[in-house]
Amino acid sequence: CFTNTVVAFALLALHLGRIRDLSVADGKRIIEGLRKLPGQISEILAGEDEIKRLAAEYADAKSMMFIGRVRGYPV
Repeated sequence: CFTNTVVAFALLALHLGRIRDLSVADGKRIIEGLRKLPGQISEILAGEDEIKRLAAEYADAKSMMFIGRVRGYPV
């Protein structure tokens, strides 16, 4: 549900960008990124055992800080 919402907002942003001044190249880049999502999600889910291990390791943590380099990376 969360991913669907993010994709819907990305498509809305793409549409609004096309109405304004988004270049064709930038629009294609965004669409290509969205097309890669299913494979990327499958790749992440393939690490289910590691995800479970990490979740168990940090489940009782009282706080956590994450620093990422790419916008939206912590999400």
